[in-house]
Amino acid sequence: MACIGPMARRVEDLALLFGVIAGPDARDTEVQPVPVGDVPIPPLNQLRIAFAQTFPGFPVAVDVRDTINELAQQLDRSGAKVAKTTLPELDFHQELAGAGQLIGMMIGAFQQEGRGQPATLPHYLEALHRRDQSIIAWEQFFQAWDALICPASMITAFPHCEPSTPLRVDGQDVNYWMVSAHGTIFNYTGHPAVVVPFKVDRDGLPIGVQLVGKRWNESGLLAIAKALSPVTGEFRRPPGY
Repeated sequence: MACIGPMARRVEDLALLFGVIAGPDARDTEVQPVPVGDVPIPPLNQLRIAFAQTFPGFPVAVDVRDTINELAQQLDRSGAKVAKTTLPELDFHQELAGAGQLIGMMIGAFQQEGRGQPATLPHYLEALHRRDQSIIAWEQFFQAWDALICPASMITAFPHCEPSTPLRVDGQDVNYWMVSAHGTIFNYTGHPAVVVPFKVDRDGLPIGVQLVGKRWNESGLLAIAKALSPVTGEFRRPPGY
């Protein structure tokens, strides 16, 4: 639930770094012994790509929504099977709350006395059960789709501000912590995600698109990201830099 991934300018570089940091670790019992290796790049016309301009109840700037839609159209014209399909029947705000609750329990277990009421074992097991149900729902979704395209953030880059400061999204104030909601959903379930560049907004700021795949299929997702590269394009240095 707190996995930090590398940043790079090319999918090939991401795959190289993934090969270095992934795989079994004798010092970490939580790392799954999943083989790490190269996966052949699939032809676009064999890929099944779902897309969502946002998730129910999650605000997203119009430039971001339009970018998701444009990428879906370009992939469709390039031969991929693309559809705006039905997402798992989940309460997405409750998913965020569940992620926060579970992380709070894990952190609270190691806090000093007097810094909050520690979670009971039944509450912790209930939280794990709810997470399992979310994982199952997404795994069933990915039985029909190779990947999901969705926003990486509700807006593009914004000036530094205090975390409690509301953010403006298409003229309305939105809770600051919602900015990363689309990624938090998959941090919670453990599904791999990669963000690829595609366009810029009306202010010239880059818009990244999140690509999500099946659990334990990081290498396969990187191969899909590489297959999409001719459409999404490579890294472009911002003007003036």
